[in-house]
Amino acid sequence: MALDDRIPPNPRMLIQALRSIGYSLEQAVADIIDNSISAKSRNVLVRLVRTDEAIEQVLIVDDGTGMSERRLHEAMRFGADTEKSLESLSKFGMGLKLASLSQATELTVGTRNAGIASGRRWTVESISDDWRCDMVPRPEITRLLKGSWGPVDVSRNGTVVAWSGLDRIRVGKGGLDATIKRLMDRLRLHLGLHFHRFLEDKRIRIWLDSQQAGAEPNDVRFEVEALNPFSYDRSGDPDYPRAFPLDLGDLGELIMEAHVWPANSTERTYKLDSAANRQGFYFYRNDRLIQAGGWNDIRDTEPHSSLARVVIDLPPKLDSHFSLDVQKSSIKAPPVFTTALRNAVDGRKTKFSEYLKTAQSIYRKQERANPDNFPLVPVDGLPAYLRDNLRETLAPNERRVRQVRFEWADIEGGDFFEIDREGLVIRLNRTYRNRVLGNRRPSAADAPLLKVLLFLLLQEDLDSGRVSRKQREWLDTCNRALAHAMKVLRTDDS
Repeated sequence: MALDDRIPPNPRMLIQALRSIGYSLEQAVADIIDNSISAKSRNVLVRLVRTDEAIEQVLIVDDGTGMSERRLHEAMRFGADTEKSLESLSKFGMGLKLASLSQATELTVGTRNAGIASGRRWTVESISDDWRCDMVPRPEITRLLKGSWGPVDVSRNGTVVAWSGLDRIRVGKGGLDATIKRLMDRLRLHLGLHFHRFLEDKRIRIWLDSQQAGAEPNDVRFEVEALNPFSYDRSGDPDYPRAFPLDLGDLGELIMEAHVWPANSTERTYKLDSAANRQGFYFYRNDRLIQAGGWNDIRDTEPHSSLARVVIDLPPKLDSHFSLDVQKSSIKAPPVFTTALRNAVDGRKTKFSEYLKTAQSIYRKQERANPDNFPLVPVDGLPAYLRDNLRETLAPNERRVRQVRFEWADIEGGDFFEIDREGLVIRLNRTYRNRVLGNRRPSAADAPLLKVLLFLLLQEDLDSGRVSRKQREWLDTCNRALAHAMKVLRTDDS
């Protein structure tokens, strides 16, 4: 008997694979807001609904045009045609479903168009049951749409996207309140950055809040601020920004706008989550920021290029050549892009490579001028010959360094060491000195091996402006381990 060449997919295995594509919470929320913008929404509310122990739901509410019954049916279909116009921020017809199910086991959409309410629901179980998308009874959808949504009015038109069964959102060690704060911070950063053009000209306003399940909603919410990664007051170099045309052959011409941030900027729009990681190309599609930094394999990311950021607005006609990932976080450029970069010159015949050197030069000048950037070298508390060797090893060719001192001192609580970051001092507990020295005579330069090892262990912590909870936990662990080793040493000596 001949085998049937048509092999239907296993829906349970397929949906589990699709759920593992790799959305973060903020990427998933942004994908839903893309649909809100396409629906001409003026306001969007992102709400975390919590119990005492967990986050129960994520709700994303907009006051856009809403959807008719037929349009909702199509929008809930995987690969929906309604999501794929050139002008739309949506692209694959998968965003609503994949983004939602990447975070939750249940997706409910309630929508109202011209006063008429409709609702559909996907669950992991219904998909496994031969791709069954359930209709939601109108009374249930009406109750959902009647929620208290603050500045978002869905009485006539609008949409509520509800995620339930949030099996990908974990409560961290700091507890639920700390987890919610961390998620809110991530949402503010990601949404403020990727939708900054829409937020700046008030095409849309995005609100965030957190509410207790089953309680009357409070009025505590905050508005997401635009984070324009090019919003400096003055350029780091008076000759920038400059336009670099890219000749892409048959694909046409693409314009890059190269910027140099001013050195030593404290602006949040420069620092973001990591200034060094935000250097590189900023690809926009229909004003939506897709890729926020990175050099697309043409060069490595390294601190000296931190001031270099480049704007590239991609016309939708190049979608098939500059492909974006499903999460809309990065661009895969065609080979001709790399070739065009090597040949790119601006109107003054300046090469793109010279622009990068300019940005690096400005960064290096501020680096040399800032004493906090001088390397750390252990000095006091070590033999003279060792100090000289360490300086040559740790800071070759550096004229200036920051000197780290060692001291034996009384330390409460039994800790083996403590750090004075302001004074650049590592203090060792005097209680353990005789055991460390094996009852040899103490001196100002004793225990050199231990001191050098401690310096290497603690160097990054000495240089930290702020100490995170994770750093404190690590230092406590090191102290406990060394104190325990001292107890073992005492036992062996006895």
